[in-house]
Amino acid sequence: MKEATILLACLTLFAACGESDPVVPSDANATSTAQLQDVLANRLSALSSADPRRAPLPAVAEDANPDMIEGLLSTLSAPHSSFTDMARQDLMGLGLPGLRPLLQALDNSSGTELAARQARYHIASALGALVHPRATAALLDLAQADPDVDVRRMALYQLGDLSHNPARPAEPYPDWVVPRLCLRLKYEKDPQCHLLLGQVLASHRNYSFLRAWFDLTRSSDAAQSTSAWTVLRELEAKTKLSAVELAEAWSQGTSVQGTTASDALLFEVWSWVSELSGEHFQLRGVDDARFALSDQGPWLATELIPALRDQDLYVRLHVAQVFERMGPRAQAAVPALIQALENDPDLAPQAASALASIEDPSAQAPLRRAASAPNPLGLRIAAVRALGSTAQPESAPVLELAIEDGAAPGQ
Repeated sequence: MKEATILLACLTLFAACGESDPVVPSDANATSTAQLQDVLANRLSALSSADPRRAPLPAVAEDANPDMIEGLLSTLSAPHSSFTDMARQDLMGLGLPGLRPLLQALDNSSGTELAARQARYHIASALGALVHPRATAALLDLAQADPDVDVRRMALYQLGDLSHNPARPAEPYPDWVVPRLCLRLKYEKDPQCHLLLGQVLASHRNYSFLRAWFDLTRSSDAAQSTSAWTVLRELEAKTKLSAVELAEAWSQGTSVQGTTASDALLFEVWSWVSELSGEHFQLRGVDDARFALSDQGPWLATELIPALRDQDLYVRLHVAQVFERMGPRAQAAVPALIQALENDPDLAPQAASALASIEDPSAQAPLRRAASAPNPLGLRIAAVRALGSTAQPESAPVLELAIEDGAAPGQ
């Protein structure tokens, strides 16, 4: 038994290796599985009408005058203007007739010059008062990619304010912005933007931002640390959980049960899955898509289970990697991953890795079978690594046999 314990410890250490790069199959069309379908194309087609970026602009009697809007933006950007408050009120009071000219003004304000940055800042402020998907999409683009930190802050503030803006009491918060904001967590460097990102995501019970907030509480900058602690305490008061308890509940998938995704959010999800496909494959796109998808709640696993039967091997492999990154939040995918482990030779090794990360006890017996001869060597290695990471004593005999197999030439 001592030898088995040592064996388990060694294999656990071996299993702690970092996650691999995005998978590039040697033959992306090779598979011996039956009944594969074009799941990705079918879902995108079914959800295409929910694409918020294609929402038609509102039918209004007359658009606001573009020259008037340019004048208001110039007034707001002018130093020491005595008409600033009046111009701000006029800009915020445009309503839907201002949407089209505001979007046009936004297109015309690209660049890093001070006047252009200030114009985008004030346009973001005005877009936040409008009830329309195109306004929200423009704010999301600014929050994601604007080079000016003040513009990103304003866009994030407006996105967070949508749920309690007095001008929009009947409007639900647009959940489809969540995956892209999760991806922004990967690239954002500004601490204040991180705090704003977290506040928006928390309103959807998405707590993937907590790792960044924890880092900010340890900042050597006293102001940053104090701000992070303040918003963290506010979150604890709202959720009735300590920050540590909330982070644990999020990682285990117990804090967000019952989340219902809108069709617009589902379209966003499958658009990200498209980035995982062989048609669009490139390493940066795959890594971004995995990051954005794996930071969602347990509902995502249920939605993406059919992708494990997609005819594109890239989709199957990378969705399984998303489940691996999700860990216990992907528990709903366990039966489908076990089926892939046993019936899809191309996907089986990655399915084993995902099952190890999810840590569902029902996967132990299938993994032990997968680790045994005469299964292919690649699958046996993946299954041994998975069993080593879970370190269950009943796996010791299988792992001992694996060590003996490893002594054979070529193994």
